[in-house]
Amino acid sequence: MAEKKREAIYPNATANVFTVYEDNGDVWDFPHDYRETVAGTLKLMSSISRINGPQAIMEQHYQYGESTLVQKIILSEDSDRIELQTVADWNESDKMLRVSFPVNIASEHFTSDIQFGRIERPATRNSMIEFAKDEVAAHHYIDLSQPDYGVALLNDSKYGHSVRGHVMDLNLLRSPASPDPVADRAVHRFTYALYPHAGDSVPAAVYRKGYELNISLTLAQGGSGAEIRREPIQLYSVLMISQQPLLPLMTKRRFSL
Repeated sequence: MAEKKREAIYPNATANVFTVYEDNGDVWDFPHDYRETVAGTLKLMSSISRINGPQAIMEQHYQYGESTLVQKIILSEDSDRIELQTVADWNESDKMLRVSFPVNIASEHFTSDIQFGRIERPATRNSMIEFAKDEVAAHHYIDLSQPDYGVALLNDSKYGHSVRGHVMDLNLLRSPASPDPVADRAVHRFTYALYPHAGDSVPAAVYRKGYELNISLTLAQGGSGAEIRREPIQLYSVLMISQQPLLPLMTKRRFSL
């Protein structure tokens, strides 16, 4: 983050590392000691950098076994996040693919986005209760923050997360054989993003960044305007974003047969 003049990534560490683990579990669970069964890492085959208008793009091609992954790392002008647009053609069996970000943050808790709010969870493993929360579900983001600085990991469709110490980890793909023998063996498109920020997740409005990634602005072309209007035209904004905190509403649906 430029205005803070500090590195978001832990010193001498590498971020956005793809690691493949053995996964002999089922779709509901996997071994708690999966970190001890590393099957390998994705091999970087090529990397191409280019400028496309207001965007600086690095396109990287990876391979592992029979699978390929293409990722565009995008930094847009005036943007405060790094976006990673990913296409994975996954053809592995009994494997789990994860990506990790060791960040330069010291905190014992991290924040998870959940339905209708957020929750703090431990980043330590000092008890069996904390150990049982090694893999947790989150929606739009997880955030690891100190009082003055933090880093959020946003995503648009991946919900398995783990934070241990200063390492933020996202579960991307799993292909166990039970009960579906071809689980996740397909082409997947997903996006995640890294958002360093001043302060913790509240003043940094991390929840808003999560919504912006998941519900992007849609452009639509209007009519030709050939008809003649004699009355003054009043303009309205298609999209209005309040500066007030977003308030999710729960609605009840009624069906009639």
